[in-house]
Amino acid sequence: MLIDEGAVILERLRIARGFNSQEKFVDDICDVRQYQRYLSGVSSMPSEIFISLIARLNMSIEEVLKFYLDTTKKEKKIVQSLYNRLLSDQLEGIDILIKDLNQSIFIERTDRILFTFCTYLYDYKNKRLLKTDFIDRVKDLIDFDRLMSFEIISIYEMLILSNINTDLNPTDRQLVIDKLSKALKSYEINDLSSLDYYLIIMYTVIRIHGTDNKLSEAIDLCNLGVSLSSQYHHFYLLAHLYYLKAYYFQKLDNTIERDENIQLSIVTLEIGLKNQLTTKIRRLIEQEFDINIFDFEIGYWENKKRTVPVTPYAHLSTRSSQ
Repeated sequence: MLIDEGAVILERLRIARGFNSQEKFVDDICDVRQYQRYLSGVSSMPSEIFISLIARLNMSIEEVLKFYLDTTKKEKKIVQSLYNRLLSDQLEGIDILIKDLNQSIFIERTDRILFTFCTYLYDYKNKRLLKTDFIDRVKDLIDFDRLMSFEIISIYEMLILSNINTDLNPTDRQLVIDKLSKALKSYEINDLSSLDYYLIIMYTVIRIHGTDNKLSEAIDLCNLGVSLSSQYHHFYLLAHLYYLKAYYFQKLDNTIERDENIQLSIVTLEIGLKNQLTTKIRRLIEQEFDINIFDFEIGYWENKKRTVPVTPYAHLSTRSSQ
């Protein structure tokens, strides 16, 4: 927990613990205007003031920490749900949700930034913002020029950059693609939630590399995504990654690798969750590669029988060992 988030936590607890005025809450500990500067992020709250205000709440540091962990977990889930709905164009009722959330004070800065981005994205999707205004606001929100100079960027920053990439000018667009490609290769996965976002970002960058005909870069990222998905036994987007690999190998006239990845995509769909997305991907495979999946699998395994070498007298050596 960062100390600059301390004031936001204390403000939430002040209201929950029945202190109706900020003046009474901070009396004899700090000036109320200084407290408000802590809340707005203009100043960082010193640890001694933070501890004194916890004592005024008649709470222990452990209790405040538990409140912090429980609350940020709920807030993160809400903001991620809002983002996912926007991403899938499920816009009904989002304006009410945004209005309700606008009354809240998000504890973690990353959640505040993602929520603010969601409000911009919602307005842009509803044509309340011009593209130039949308880009300018998002750039200001994430401090774009400074962010491009960072060696390490967060998953939320990656997420936002991947969403605005197609609307940027060519120079900024290339900067973002290079930054995201580098970040994807060095980012460490901590949980399945971040893995989902990581794969969404990766999928976006892979598609951009493919569109730009940078097929080796696209295939390399596909392989990284497949490796991580296998490591975490996570099927989200795995069939898509195999499909994209097959598509790019076809563009490279590598029919052997193309067929291997078509088959892997089909198998992944069979062992993964069955839903509408499964049907959509199967249809996509049949249309893109002009195949019938049932006939393709028969041909694939027939070809395997012809190409897999058989050890001479293998049946005799097996029998003799019994």
